Amino acid sequence: KEVLALCQQEVSDVVYKRWLLPLEIYKLDADTAVFIVNTDFMKTMIMTKFAPLIKKCFSEIIGFEV
Repeated sequence: KEVLALCQQEVSDVVYKRWLLPLEIYKLDADTAVFIVNTDFMKTMIMTKFAPLIKKCFSEIIGFEV
């Protein structure tokens, strides 16, 4: 939740509600975060458009890169 709240500050409300809010963390290891997404299209969009932002926000919250 904290990571998504930080990401929300970086994107528009529409982008946040459409692409980031639906993400659900499935697993968090030492250096890997795995999310559940609704569709393959959403997976592609997250990986290509939002992965750098999500990684940055994780790094700021937990103190290391995932």
